[in-house]
Amino acid sequence: MEMIGKLIDIGPVRHLTGSLINRNFGIEYLGEAGPQRAYFQLYQYRCNLLDRFRLGDLVHVRYFIRGNRWTGEEGVPKYYNNLVALDLEEVLLDLNRGLGRSLNIIVTSQQ
Repeated sequence: MEMIGKLIDIGPVRHLTGSLINRNFGIEYLGEAGPQRAYFQLYQYRCNLLDRFRLGDLVHVRYFIRGNRWTGEEGVPKYYNNLVALDLEEVLLDLNRGLGRSLNIIVTSQQ
C-alpha cells in the first residue's frame, strides 16, 4: 500500500525488548472525508529512514497493515491494527504537472 502526506510528527527511537527497536511518525493526507491523519511504525534498521526528513516535508510512504489479536484479563479477544512503514521517499512537487493540485489541502496547510 502507499500514501502521500505531510509529515506532522516524528517520534524518538524506542528500545522495546532486547534488540527490538521502533520509531513512530505521523502524516496528514487528503482522505475521502477531507484531511486525515495516519500514524506509522518503523522497525529495526528502517528507524533511521526518518533522519533525513523534517516536519512539514511531503513524503511518500510504502506500508502494510499488521492485524493483531490481544486477549485481556477478562478473556475477551480484542483486535487492533498497526501501519508498518517499509519505505519513505521525499515528494517533490511540480505544480505545473498536476500533483500539486491533487495535494492542494496538504500544500496549503503548511502555511
